Amino acid sequence: MQINTKLLLSLSLIFSASLSAAKSKSVAVSVNIRPAVAVTVQGAGAAEVKIRLNSEAHARVWKDENCATVPAKSYTITQSGIYNLNLAQIDGTGSRLCLASSDGTLSKSVTLPANSTPAGF
Repeated sequence: MQINTKLLLSLSLIFSASLSAAKSKSVAVSVNIRPAVAVTVQGAGAAEVKIRLNSEAHARVWKDENCATVPAKSYTITQSGIYNLNLAQIDGTGSRLCLASSDGTLSKSVTLPANSTPAGF
């Protein structure tokens, strides 16, 4: 008796799937990809930035103590991607590497190693 029940259930599912396939409709799928950033210090002289920006946005990178204000002279990232930055070429002084996007959606800072800013820079 149990075998017959399983057989009927299987046939019923196959029949239902066949009817559903015959009546299929198109479905639109929308994907929202949000801005994101990860900053990793790679020893005393380098940092890696992985960034996904909104269209028309850019990001600025600089060194500072508190990252409160984006200076006029800073490194600019104009598109999404992975960037390996030489810290000696990043403007500013301070113990933090700062990043901010022009549209205000991204803001990140990381502590730099003590020997990452050359003396007199």
